[in-house]
Amino acid sequence: MVREKYIRPLTTEEWVEKMMDADPEFPPDFAEAFESQLSLSDSPSLCRPVYSKKGLEHKADLQQHLFPVPPGHLECTPESLWKELSLQHEGLKELIHKQMRPFSQGIVILSRSWAVDLNLQEKPGVICDAL
Repeated sequence: MVREKYIRPLTTEEWVEKMMDADPEFPPDFAEAFESQLSLSDSPSLCRPVYSKKGLEHKADLQQHLFPVPPGHLECTPESLWKELSLQHEGLKELIHKQMRPFSQGIVILSRSWAVDLNLQEKPGVICDAL
């Protein structure tokens, strides 16, 4: 989220609150429900993970296994959208890397508009949304 010319990560609660602003019909416990969607303990008894948990006891280990990013590297995905946006908006690449420098490692997931992806009204003036 951009605040006072700086990019900072949203907490789960902040992200859900922003998503709920667009659709007030979400239940009040949506943040907790969203967090539990990946929990195997809350899933039906016949549900099986599509990955091996052996040696991956913590969420950070699983994230690193599924989405490996070298230390000090920032990866933007989908790559085709990132290239297109970088070409269309001079300085975007430098701005994002400068603002994300404090976080130095990770994956930035881009969309032209999360609102459009969710069949909501597009906001004018928005180049892209990032998560």
